[in-house]
Amino acid sequence: MPIISIIVPVYNVELYLRKCVDSILAQTFTDFECILVDDGSLDSCPAICDEYVERDSRIVVIHQKNSGSAVSRDVGLQMAQSEWIMFVDSDDWLEYNTLELLYEAQRETDAYIVIGNFFILYSWGTQKISYPQIESNENIIDWFFLKCHWKTLWGKLYKKTLFDGYIVPPFNILEDAIINVQIFSKLSSTRIQFIDSYIYNYNRKVTCSLLLQMENEKYYSYMEYPLIKAIIYIDNYVKKSSKNNYDASYAYFFINNGVIPYLERGNNITKNEIKYLLSMNYYGKCFYLLKFHRRAFIYSYKFSIHIGKAYSFIHRVMRAIIYKMRMANYLR
Repeated sequence: MPIISIIVPVYNVELYLRKCVDSILAQTFTDFECILVDDGSLDSCPAICDEYVERDSRIVVIHQKNSGSAVSRDVGLQMAQSEWIMFVDSDDWLEYNTLELLYEAQRETDAYIVIGNFFILYSWGTQKISYPQIESNENIIDWFFLKCHWKTLWGKLYKKTLFDGYIVPPFNILEDAIINVQIFSKLSSTRIQFIDSYIYNYNRKVTCSLLLQMENEKYYSYMEYPLIKAIIYIDNYVKKSSKNNYDASYAYFFINNGVIPYLERGNNITKNEIKYLLSMNYYGKCFYLLKFHRRAFIYSYKFSIHIGKAYSFIHRVMRAIIYKMRMANYLR
C-alpha cells in the first residue's frame, strides 16, 4: 500500500497535463499512487491519462462524465489507498522534492496537515507566496478567514481520516474553501505544520473559464452571485460546527471575497441592496480589519451608487493598465 495518494482532477488541460504528471513521476519520494480523474474531458486528456497508465504502475485513471472538480476530488478520495492525501491541479506542477519535504515534516512533527510555500506563475513573471503562521493561542477559524488568503487544497499534505464525513461542496466556485473550512475546524494549531520551502507551482497563466463566465453573466441580486452563495454556505457550516465566536473574521472574509467582487461588477445594484450589504451595523464587526482602498470602495457606494460605480470603473481601468505594464516589462 502506498504512503501518499496524489489526486489530480483533469478537465480539458491537454497543453499542461503532461508537465503536471511528469513532475509527479519525477519525485524523489517514490512511494505514492497518482489518481487521475478525467472529468469528461473533450480534448486529448483521456488518451493522455491512458498513456500514463501504460508507462507507470503508480498511475490510476478514472474516466467519468463531467461533474466538476469537487466531485472529481471526492471520487479520488474514495479510491485512495493511502494514509496521506495530496491534491494537485492538472495545469500545475510540483517541485522535484515536494513529497519528500512534506512527508519528512509530517514524520518529524506528527502533524495532520503539512503546508508548503508556492510559486504563482503569471504571464509577466513569478511571485513567491508563503503562508502566515498560526499562533499557539489563535483560533483556527479566525486564522482561516483572516490570514489564510490562499484557501486551496493543493500544496498541502493531509491525513486522510480528516475527510471522514466531510460534505462535498454543492458549488463549483470556492469549493476548496468549503472543504478546507471543514478540515481545519477539526484541528488545533499543534496539528498543522508549515515548512519554509517552495514546493508547488500554481499556473495562473491558464484562464479560468468558470470565473470568466461568472464575470460575463448578469445577476439581479446579490443572492444570485455564486461567490456570495458559496460564502454564505461556508458561514452556515461553521455556525453549526463551531462554538467559537468568529463574527469579525467571517465578516472580513465575506466582504473581501463576496460583497466587494459583487459591487465591482456594478450592474443591477439597487439602493436596497446597498443599504443591506453596506450597513455599518454589519461592517462594524470587521471594518477596522479592511485595507484603506476597501474602506474607500465601501464609502463610495454608501455615498452614492453612481460614485460607487465610477470608483469601480476606475479600479478596473487601473488594474488593466497595471496588467499591460507588467506584460510590457516581461516581454522586453
